[in-house]
Amino acid sequence: MGRIFFLGNTAGIPGGRINVTRAMLSCLGRSDRTRVIELMPPFDIRSPNRGMALWLTLRSMSAGLMKWLRLRPRSSDSLYIAVNTGERQWFDLLFLTLSRLVGMDCWLHHHGYSYLLRPSVPARLLFRIAGDSSTHIVQCRKMAEDLSLRYPSARKIVPLSNAALVLGPPVPALMPKKNVRTIGFLSNLMKEKGVEDFLDLVESSRKGEEKFQFLLAGPLMDQELEPRIRDLERRVEHFNYIGPVYGEQKETFFSRIDVFCFPTRFSVETEGIVNLEALRAGVPVISFDRGCISEYIDDTCGFIIPKEAPFARLALEKIVQWQKNPECYNALSSGALERYAQIYLKSSKITDDIVAQMTK
Repeated sequence: MGRIFFLGNTAGIPGGRINVTRAMLSCLGRSDRTRVIELMPPFDIRSPNRGMALWLTLRSMSAGLMKWLRLRPRSSDSLYIAVNTGERQWFDLLFLTLSRLVGMDCWLHHHGYSYLLRPSVPARLLFRIAGDSSTHIVQCRKMAEDLSLRYPSARKIVPLSNAALVLGPPVPALMPKKNVRTIGFLSNLMKEKGVEDFLDLVESSRKGEEKFQFLLAGPLMDQELEPRIRDLERRVEHFNYIGPVYGEQKETFFSRIDVFCFPTRFSVETEGIVNLEALRAGVPVISFDRGCISEYIDDTCGFIIPKEAPFARLALEKIVQWQKNPECYNALSSGALERYAQIYLKSSKITDDIVAQMTK
């Protein structure tokens, strides 16, 4: 019976990618055959302190390689890689090459869109060495199609939403929401995540007769945004920035809002886990159409806006429409709960299938 070599970053500040990697390790960790190799370098080798970053990178790679050699992988073993982006893919490439030379089964879990949109040298080599026998895990059917078109050698592709990995099952007996009062945004607060579009929405709402509450949450990653956020707090009575929220605080955030806005301008966005969290709470989602988002959000549980369209204007029009038609909004909230239940059920089954295949 073979072992599972787990290559991924589980240390650091909790976030989408790290949370998913930890969750997958937890699933595979049910088997005492799992061997973990942590390889994420603490610094980018292109950082200003290039010498120190390069030394730490090589030290990390050497430690991982020494552990690999001590464990003596065999053809009966399997390799799981939480695939990196950018320069860190050279790490993945090294261990994928060693695994293929031994004849191991290889599973590559893709968390980003960057190398699907703009292929890099390590990405091209990664897929070439992976060949047509490796299994690629992606976040949705669209991502699977994009990966297949960009890298034709990838023949075995499994779409898997992160719902069952990082979120809980549907909340029992949660009732659909009835009225639109509070609009929310939660993410790392940076321009790429669309914070300015949400703030534009707050400003635009002041010109209409309808009044809404606005709730902004998340760590402030872009300090240039702070003056505008503080200015809105002073000028707009019904706008509040509550800072970072985690755990129960995050659940409380979603229970307080009636519409979740996700105007992400992040070009390599995948599914947006926060969108799934909103659906789980019965909150309809208004989002730009990027990555996998439109595969999970449609007019039965939210509203998708073309990525080049004016978000604030179109979102406000839709929110006002929902406020004036409570029956329509209630159906959307019910649809959000149903959609999450469907996503979770499918995600849970596929996760179990993957784990069963890797641990058989």
